[in-house]
Formats: sequence, structure tokens, C-alpha cells
Amino acid sequence: MFKKGDPPTRRELGSDLTWEPKLPLNSVPPKSEPVTREAILMLLSDAEMARLRAMEAGPPLREGEEYVDLENLAKGISRVYATTTLAVRHILPRAAVRRTTWSEICELVALRSRP
Repeated sequence: MFKKGDPPTRRELGSDLTWEPKLPLNSVPPKSEPVTREAILMLLSDAEMARLRAMEAGPPLREGEEYVDLENLAKGISRVYATTTLAVRHILPRAAVRRTTWSEICELVALRSRP
């Protein structure tokens, strides 16, 4: 196999598969820089931004839905519970973005939570 952090070789992947990093290297701020609301929002497409705005005006999130608190990114990915109270304008629900965008957000948030 390969060392943690090293991309797999073509032989390990098989000839018909390719490996690409999930986030473009220039979009990931250096580890010393904190993740910001702006860095997260830069990952969203225009359609996802429109969906986010529409969700802000809509009904509250249901129990079990995942979200990122854009005012407190250190909390990482959170889940709505029956007792959760949220300021909707400060959160980014998973349902507002595509699966690939959510994966990039998770990577970016996790990158900062590692020691």
C-alpha cells in the first residue's frame, strides 16, 4: 500500500482509474490559517448559493439533518437534535449543497480540527 497522505500509484489504482485530490491545492488555506466563513462559501456554486438563500426563508431543519455553523466552524459538522436551536442565517445545511461540495466542506473543516 502507500503511506498516509501519499497518492496511490497507477499500479495500485489499476490502469483505468485515476486519482485526484478532492480539493484544488490553491483552495486550501495553509494549516496555520483558520477556516473562515468566506472560505466555505467560496466552494459553493451559484445554484447552491441560491438554494441556501431559499432555505434560510423556509422551514427549520428536521431532526437528524447535518449542517455547518458558519459562525463557529471549530464545532465542525453538527447534527440537528430535537433540542437544537439554530440561527438559520448562520448555518449551511447539507441539503443546500451537492454531495461533492459537502465532501469538500467536510475535508476543509476536518483539516483544521486535526492536531
